[in-house]
Amino acid sequence: MTEPNRCPVCNIEQCTIKSNPGPDDFYLVSCKRCGNYSLSDSAFHSKLSTVENRHLLSGAIRNRYENGEELYFSVDDFENLLETIKIPSNSVESINLLLNHISNKLKSPGSFVRFTPFYDFPLLFVKGPDDFKYYLNQAQKLNYVEFDNTYKGYRLTMEGMKHLEGSSKKELADSKNRILVFISYSTKDKEVVGKIKRQLENFGLEVFVGHDDINPSSDWIKVILKNLRECDIFIPYLTKDFRKSDWTDQESGIADCLKKCILPLKIKYNPYGFINKYQALDISSEDIFNYGFEIVKRVIKDNRFPKLRNVIVESLINSRHFEVTRDCFKALFLFEKLSKKEMTRIAKASLTNDQIYKYLATGRLLKSLLEQNEGVSPSLYKELNSFFGWEAKQ
Repeated sequence: MTEPNRCPVCNIEQCTIKSNPGPDDFYLVSCKRCGNYSLSDSAFHSKLSTVENRHLLSGAIRNRYENGEELYFSVDDFENLLETIKIPSNSVESINLLLNHISNKLKSPGSFVRFTPFYDFPLLFVKGPDDFKYYLNQAQKLNYVEFDNTYKGYRLTMEGMKHLEGSSKKELADSKNRILVFISYSTKDKEVVGKIKRQLENFGLEVFVGHDDINPSSDWIKVILKNLRECDIFIPYLTKDFRKSDWTDQESGIADCLKKCILPLKIKYNPYGFINKYQALDISSEDIFNYGFEIVKRVIKDNRFPKLRNVIVESLINSRHFEVTRDCFKALFLFEKLSKKEMTRIAKASLTNDQIYKYLATGRLLKSLLEQNEGVSPSLYKELNSFFGWEAKQ
C-alpha cells in the first residue's frame, strides 16, 4: 500500500509512507528533502513478506537512518542486515536505547525531543506504538526523562543523564572483556553455522557470520572488513563448498594478514592456501550440538584469551536460559582455578537468577565447582547449603 502523506521528519507533504501488507509493523518513509528511506519494490515484495520478525528489520533500517548511514540496499542485503546491529535483549537495554536517541537529538541541555510513537516505534526494535509508549512511560517513572507540557516534547533529567553516563562507562568496560568471533562459511552451510553461532553466544562470545554470494555493495564490504579488523578469533568452516565461495578465501587471506587467531573447523577437508599453516579442529566425530563447546575448549587451551574466563562467568551470572546455564557451568570446569571473588559472584547469582537455580543440575554443579576452586564465605555457604539442600542429599 502506498499513500501520500506528510513527512514526520521534516513535515514536507511530497513523500510517501509504505506499510507492509498484513500486520502494520513496517513503516518506511521516502522523502525528497530528508533522503530516501524506502525499499525497492522487488525487495519490498520478494523478501520482507517472508522475513520473520519484520519489526527488527524495520528497527535496523530506522536506526541506520537516524545515524545518517546509507539506506540503499540490494535485495540480498536484507537477509544479513540484522547481523550488523545490536538489538536490545531486555527492558534496561531498550530504555538505554531510548535515552541515547533523546540525548543524540538534544541540541542543548534545555531543548526537547518530540516523539510520534506511530512513526518512531522502530527506533526501539519493538512491534508497535504501544510497546514504544511502554518504554517511554517506564523512563518517566524512573525519572530519566520528563515531558514539557509547553513544548510537548521530552528531555533528559539529571538522573537520566547520570544513568546514561553510567551505562556508557559500563559498556566501555564490557567492551574490554569482549571476545569477537568471525565465522567464514559457504551459505550452503548456513544452518549448521547458525547453530554454532548460537552455541558460542551461550558462552558470552560475540559472533559475526561472514557472508557468501552477497552483492558486492560498498556497504557490505565495509561491514565485513570492519568485523575482520575487530574480531579476535577467525573461524573458517571448512566444507566442500567453502572453496567454491569467492568471499571465504578473501576473508581467510585478510584474517591471516591481520594476524588474527585462526581456528579452522574441519569436517573432512584440511586448511589450504593462506590458512594451511594453522592446525584445524577436527569436529567430524563430534555431535553437532557440541561444536560450540569444542571451540571454547580449544580457545581455553590456547591461553591467548585469559579474559575468556570472565566472559563465561558474566554469561552465567546473567543467564536468561537453561542452555546458557548448562553450557557455562560445563566450561568453567575447564579452568584451573576460579578466584574467591568469581565464585562468590557465581554463588550469589545462583540464589537470585531463576534461570540458574531452576536448572535441575545447578545444585550439584555449583557444589562441585566450589570444591574444585576457592570457596565462599561461611555465611554464604550456609545459605547455599540451605537453599540447595546439600546436607540432606548426602
